[in-house]
Amino acid sequence: MANEVTVINEWGEAYTLDMLRDKKTVENMSAEALHDLAYAIKSLKAPMKNVEEAVKSKLDEGIEIKGMLRSQ
Repeated sequence: MANEVTVINEWGEAYTLDMLRDKKTVENMSAEALHDLAYAIKSLKAPMKNVEEAVKSKLDEGIEIKGMLRSQ
């Protein structure tokens, strides 16, 4: 995947979505790595909500967004 979402911590360690989907990989992370990752993910919740709301608003207005359909 060319544009895969990656979480990068302050030390430059990268965690791809594929890595985070793999339960074994996540279970084998150190407590420190999990803490840093959880903090990074938590900090993304508000910005993600803003984007989701903006997308919903555009779709509700009838504006097309590639690959997205308005939910009923």
